[in-house]
Amino acid sequence: MTAEDERLLDAVRACDKAAAARHRDLRECEEAVLAASYTKKDKAAKQEALFPQQEEEIKKGREALSAGVKWPDQSSESFTEEVVKVATPLIHPEVKPQQRASLISKILKPFSMAFWVAGRLQSTTR
Repeated sequence: MTAEDERLLDAVRACDKAAAARHRDLRECEEAVLAASYTKKDKAAKQEALFPQQEEEIKKGREALSAGVKWPDQSSESFTEEVVKVATPLIHPEVKPQQRASLISKILKPFSMAFWVAGRLQSTTR
């Protein structure tokens, strides 16, 4: 094999390596696109299935808002109890009863005016 053949063979091998690298990059890109397409599959159908439930929630929210102002004073005991009633089911179930009681007594009750509940006056920002 001549020196010219060696040089030509080296050039072919380098070209093959570059092509293999580009092919590998293309395969990775293709896998990412296919994975993204898979996650979006049936997305519209799932949203449509949830639509009646969302409409019902919106209707309930509008009814609560149209009821008017129940608590003009956010420091009242009745408002504080409503905040606790609304927030208690939203506390994670794994929170221990002692921690739950502490959360209610140290955060929800003293700072109830910071929480918004339907029927409360709108907040004003200056």
